[in-house]
Amino acid sequence: MKRIVAVFPDAHTVVLPDDWPEGLRDDISVFESLYRWLVLERRVAPERLHDRTYAGAGIARELRAAERARIARRTKLKGKRLDAALNISDLGSGPQTLFAGQPIQGNVIVVLPDDDSIDRGSSHMLQESRVAKTRKIRDLASGADFGQWLISNVGREDPVGDLAHDVVHDPDFPRDARHYPEALEYLQSQGYCLGAQNALAEAWNEYLARYPERAVKAAWCERCARAIVELPKGVLVWTESGGFEVLHTCCVQGVPRCSIDLHQLFDGPDLGGLNAFANECGAPSELVARLEARLRLWGFGARRRRQTKVYFIQEPKDGAIKIGYTSGPVERRRAALQTGHPEPLRVLATMDGDRSTEADLHARFGQYRRKGEWFAPHRELIQFIAALVPKVPRP
Repeated sequence: MKRIVAVFPDAHTVVLPDDWPEGLRDDISVFESLYRWLVLERRVAPERLHDRTYAGAGIARELRAAERARIARRTKLKGKRLDAALNISDLGSGPQTLFAGQPIQGNVIVVLPDDDSIDRGSSHMLQESRVAKTRKIRDLASGADFGQWLISNVGREDPVGDLAHDVVHDPDFPRDARHYPEALEYLQSQGYCLGAQNALAEAWNEYLARYPERAVKAAWCERCARAIVELPKGVLVWTESGGFEVLHTCCVQGVPRCSIDLHQLFDGPDLGGLNAFANECGAPSELVARLEARLRLWGFGARRRRQTKVYFIQEPKDGAIKIGYTSGPVERRRAALQTGHPEPLRVLATMDGDRSTEADLHARFGQYRRKGEWFAPHRELIQFIAALVPKVPRP
C-alpha cells in the first residue's frame, strides 16, 4: 500500500470508521454503499469508482463478509449458491485487491486518480518489480569473491563503476583476492592512480557490508609485511613517536609502553576494545579513525550499514532539481554542490534509499532529465517530492 501511495501522491487514502458498515441499506450492495459514502463523506469524484478503488486484504475480507450477510438476508440463499451470488456481486462492483499483479496489504482503502495515471502507475510498479528481480539475480550472479562482485558493477556512474570497467579489461587483476592489501598492492604495482586506489577501498567496504559472511580477517605487520592470520600472534602498539603500529609478535622489540593483543580488540563486531585502548594511550581521534578504517578493510568489525539517503536539491535560478544519493549528512552534500552554484541551493526533501533507489528514480523521471542528475521541475516530480514532506497540522 505504501508503494501505491508513493506513486500516486494525490490519491485518497481512507480508513473506514469502526461502526461501518452498520445500518447500511439492504436494497443495494455493500460495495455500492461504500462508493456513495466515499463521494458524500470524503468528497471523492464519483466517476468509475469501481475501477479506481483498491482495498487492502483485511478490509476486503470485511466488505465481502458484510455483503455475504446482506445477500443472505435478502435472498435466503445458503452454501454454494450464496457463495456464487457473493462472487457475482464482488466481481461486478467490489473494489480491486490487486495492483500491478501484486496483492494489496493493510486495512485501508485507496481511491486512485484518473485511468491514465493508473495505467502509468501500474507500468511503473511493474518496472520496479522487474528491477528488483534483476537486482536479486545480479546479486546471485556476483559470485563468491570480490573480483566477480566488482565486475558485476560495470555501468555504475561512480568511481566503483569506473574501477570495475578497468578490471574487466585487465586480465591480470587478482579477481580471487581474499584480502584488501592483495588487490591494493596490485593496483600500486601497475601504476593505477590514487583515485582508483580510493575506489578500491570504497568497493571493498561496500562488498563486506553486503556480504559480511565473506570477510576473511587478517592483519599485516608493518615491519616484516607478513600476514597475521592468527590474531594471538599480532599486537597493536602505540609508539613513542605517537602513532599506531600493527606488529607480528616476532617483530616486537622490548616491552612497549602501551600495547594490546589484536584478539583483545575484536571481541565483537564494533571494534569495542579499540576506543578503550586509544583512550588509555591518549591517541588523537583522527589517528583512531584512520586505524579503524584500515582494520575494517582487513575484515575486522562488521560495520552496520549506514543510514543512506536519497536527496532532492533545487537550484533556484532555473528550478532544476538534482536527485542524488549520499551516505553522509545531506547538508554536507548540499554544501559540496554549492561550490559550483552562485545562488543558494535548497534541500527540498529526503528519503531513505541507496544507489539502487537513486537509479530507479532517475529512470522514473528520465523524460524530464536535463543533464546528469539534474531534472526539470515538472509537475509529476514536484508532486512526488511534496508527498515526502511531512504535513504540518494547522493550529
